[in-house]
Amino acid sequence: MVEINFDQKLTRNVELVLQAFHTKPFEIFDVKMLLEYINKDAPMMSQRTAYRAVERLVEMGRVTCNEIVKGTRKYELAEGNYCTLVCGRCGNRAHLEIKKDLKLYQKIYKDYGFDVRSAAMRIYGKCSYSC
Repeated sequence: MVEINFDQKLTRNVELVLQAFHTKPFEIFDVKMLLEYINKDAPMMSQRTAYRAVERLVEMGRVTCNEIVKGTRKYELAEGNYCTLVCGRCGNRAHLEIKKDLKLYQKIYKDYGFDVRSAAMRIYGKCSYSC
């Protein structure tokens, strides 16, 4: 398990990539999508630099690589308190904020002495919209 280091100093490029994740906290990005977002006004970052910045954020525990689709890695923000509901049929996603006063957090602290700083969950099932 990777420990999230919120206090570590970030380089300019790593900050730009992290800012893209924070702008769209529920978005799942690949490096190409990150580059389109970062370079939308003017080219400022290469693909190699973006990849290194994302990998640095993964090492720090601030971003996770959750999926590899057709050889392309997909990344999402690991910070925050949210749950993503994913439909296994159509891929529809919904996002719920997890409140800090959730009984689950209290139970984790009581049973394990663990103070949750950040949580991200993914629950798979079937949605009622198009399925």
